[in-house]
Amino acid sequence: MTEDWKDDPLENTAPVVGSGDFLRDRGYADPDEMRVKVYLANRIALLIEDQGLRQTDVCDRTGLKQPDVSRIVNGTVWGFSVCGGFCRY
Repeated sequence: MTEDWKDDPLENTAPVVGSGDFLRDRGYADPDEMRVKVYLANRIALLIEDQGLRQTDVCDRTGLKQPDVSRIVNGTVWGFSVCGGFCRY
C-alpha cells in the first residue's frame, strides 16, 4: 500500500470552519434569496419532468424563451427575480 496521500498539501492544512451557511460561505450576498431561487427552479424542473413536458412545451405555455427554460431546469438561477411581476422598486 502506498502512502501518496502524505504528499498531498491539502492533507496537511487545518480544517476549514464555515459559518454554517454554505451559500454565505461561497460568497453569495443574499444566500436566503439564492436558496429560494434554487428551490423554485428545482420544483419547476420536477413538475416539467413529472408532466412529461419538453422545454418547447413549457415555452408555449409560459411565454418564456427556451434558453431561460433550460437555465431554470438546469438550476442556473442568476438573473432571475424571486418576486416575478409583484415586486415594487
